[in-house]
Amino acid sequence: MIDKPIQLEIDTVKKSPPIQKRGRAIVIGGSVAGLLAAKVLSKFFREVVLLERDVFPKNGPDFRKGLPQAHHQHILLTKGREVFEQLFPGFDAALAKTGAELADHTNDMALFSAAGKLPRFASGVELRLASRIQIDWILLGFLRKLKNVRIVDGTSVAGLQYDGNRVLGVEFANAPPMAADLVIDAAGRGSIAPKWLHAMGLPGPAEEIIDAKLGYASRFYERSSKHQTDFKAVAMTPIPISNPRGVGLWQVEGNRWLLSLMGIAGHFPPTKEAEFLEFAAQLGDPIVADTIRHLKPCSPIVAFKGATNRWRHYEKLKQMPERFVVIGDAYCAFSPFYGQGMTMAGLSALALRDALQTHCQSESPDFTAAQQQYWRKTVLLFKAPWILATGEDLRWPTTTGAAPDLMTRASHRIMDQLIPLSTHSKLLVRNFLRISNMTASPTTLLDPRIVKQLVWHWIQR
Repeated sequence: MIDKPIQLEIDTVKKSPPIQKRGRAIVIGGSVAGLLAAKVLSKFFREVVLLERDVFPKNGPDFRKGLPQAHHQHILLTKGREVFEQLFPGFDAALAKTGAELADHTNDMALFSAAGKLPRFASGVELRLASRIQIDWILLGFLRKLKNVRIVDGTSVAGLQYDGNRVLGVEFANAPPMAADLVIDAAGRGSIAPKWLHAMGLPGPAEEIIDAKLGYASRFYERSSKHQTDFKAVAMTPIPISNPRGVGLWQVEGNRWLLSLMGIAGHFPPTKEAEFLEFAAQLGDPIVADTIRHLKPCSPIVAFKGATNRWRHYEKLKQMPERFVVIGDAYCAFSPFYGQGMTMAGLSALALRDALQTHCQSESPDFTAAQQQYWRKTVLLFKAPWILATGEDLRWPTTTGAAPDLMTRASHRIMDQLIPLSTHSKLLVRNFLRISNMTASPTTLLDPRIVKQLVWHWIQR
């Protein structure tokens, strides 16, 4: 069951006239954001070309060089699953057929906050437990079925083709340029779009980077019929600032467990066997160490670092190239610890869809107006998850790029009062989960019943 959707600053144009498809659009990068953008563009253009420098898997989900973080746990939030289903009807059912199980966020998962273990109950907030490569494979399969989408992998884009301030297409190192009416950069964290803007004589965007020095080490284990658990997943957050270790342990497709150890403030999980297990033993609760003791590893230990929060403020540029849009991590990349990336890519794709639907259906499309609407909407989308991710990261003194301001310190004090209540308040936990899954507003924490519980908690203390 997917939570009842809410409006997140996305305009939906009702009773629109039939879409008049035109010309060609190019998407640079086969990231999740790129796959979703290509689907959106297929409604507006006669041809969509997706260019990816890696070679996509042909026979089933697999890892690729340009997606090193795919070895680690990825969370598709409830809102993200809803958006993916909206863009690719049948997505959730296809994912379920692979063996990706549905899990109630509290009833089927053992959750731990800084205060301890959270209560187990039916919250109605559900996740589909799947690996990143399985999600990509499902999306890629849907996209390959679209007749007006052409996927060209093993191809690197060398730069933009342009005339003055207008982008006309893309250039390659060893092939003729490819013309387009619209170019989308979905090249992820490795995007070099600022360099392309400088080549056009335009200033690049200001960058905001907040680095909590987060790292991961992950491996897969075989699920054992001899060792059953009463949970499908475990999630444990680091405890500022006493314990910088966290973990995610999920049952995923292929009858496997995916274990992702994470360390913040530079306490990166090791990749050697003994040290890896010792890191797991030093978590705030022994549940994970006790579980993997009975499991057989079926993959090597793989590490990943460099997962910073980075916002390239394209929306603030006074002069942006015409017919050029940036989406996904190439625009605003969030720390993966909070699981917001794929969902924000989906919401950004909807913002792109709505902008094109509003301004580019007539015989004289206004791509500039569509760009401006897209920037306005994505800024509103990014604000709340950015504050959540960076605010929590700024609890750690070793975080670089910013210092806690008055509002951040105030939010820390509020959360510090609420977190102890989370070990026994089902209402608070449910609302927290709905907020973190982007299906409810943060104002739900002001529920009078929660305030009453908090006051009673203070009295008891």
